[in-house]
Amino acid sequence: MKVSIITTVKDDAKGFLQTMQSVKMQDYSNIEYIVVDASENERLKDKCREHIEKIDVFIEGADSSPYEGMNRGIDAAAGEIIALLHAGDVYCSNSIVSQVVEKITENDIKLVYGDIVYHSIEDVEKTVRVWKSAQIGSDSHENGIFPPHTSLFIKKELYDRVGRYDLQYEIAADSDFMFRLFSQNPKSLYLHKNILSMRVGGRSNRSLFAILRSNIEFCRMLRKHGVSHPFLKTLKKIFSKVRQLFSKKDHQ
Repeated sequence: MKVSIITTVKDDAKGFLQTMQSVKMQDYSNIEYIVVDASENERLKDKCREHIEKIDVFIEGADSSPYEGMNRGIDAAAGEIIALLHAGDVYCSNSIVSQVVEKITENDIKLVYGDIVYHSIEDVEKTVRVWKSAQIGSDSHENGIFPPHTSLFIKKELYDRVGRYDLQYEIAADSDFMFRLFSQNPKSLYLHKNILSMRVGGRSNRSLFAILRSNIEFCRMLRKHGVSHPFLKTLKKIFSKVRQLFSKKDHQ
């Protein structure tokens, strides 16, 4: 079973090299590695090109947003399973992909997800907090409850059924996608394990303005899908994130 791993990168050669190394160290052999490079700095673009022999599909060109890059990678993917691993993110062990494929094969399921670790920008080994997920129920999406987006391993047939990331959202397109995904109630499995480690300070929480904008978009997304009391459910999501700030204990 082929797994397509998609990395989007923009002017982050250091992060890209860390991520590529993490992918190449996986003990699962049937991996298609796709890199979507939207870098504007030619020197950094050249850094990516230097490793072209380690990349199965290399896509260049400016994107309007990271979500457009993800869509381009998904469209190009030949794997039955798709995972996203952004530049600067690394898998928590060299056997993550093989463990996920084993679970999907054994249980005949459509997607697997788990927990993610946030590490400091300076030190990938320094854990800042852990986002612990849980098995998503059939109505969890109605309450704005989703697993960590980048922990998802999804059968491509689900992407083809649910659609791609909606580019009208600058920050909350992943939440909109997961709402559509889990409203299908696909057979899924929560893997009680840290899937990947990502740098703290993503697009949705790098500043107070970004946090505010993210939650406004999230509330708008819930309203678009006809969810009752979208503002209250957005507040619930915010409080759940606050609880995660106190969750620093790693678990495997």
